Amino acid sequence: RVLSCLTDKGVTGASFGPSGELSVPDQPVGSSISEEQQEEFVHTCSIDAGQPIIEALEFDMRVNPDHRDINELYTQCLIRNKAVEPSFTAQELARARESGTPLASTLPFIDPAQGPNIWRRCVDDPSK
Repeated sequence: RVLSCLTDKGVTGASFGPSGELSVPDQPVGSSISEEQQEEFVHTCSIDAGQPIIEALEFDMRVNPDHRDINELYTQCLIRNKAVEPSFTAQELARARESGTPLASTLPFIDPAQGPNIWRRCVDDPSK
């Protein structure tokens, strides 16, 4: 539905990659669709097709098939990758996430320069 919606709006070349990510190339020179319009169309078509819900379900099936506490999975990943001390807990992570403060500046990273990058990788796939 996303691809047909984009095509209907004049966006060409959109496709889904093997892992399900939407790829939308820059529109050809001379296209009447601006970059801002393209972004708006992608957002609207994705929402209308329910893509965020589908992506969330796919993520849960791939990353957390046993329905474990996601904070526990993220915490294990952070500890395994030496981003935080082994004493860091899932409860501490849950409180930090609920605070609304950016986690890159909230979490007690061992190395503040590398911690945010490790956090992003853990969010993408906590099994790594």
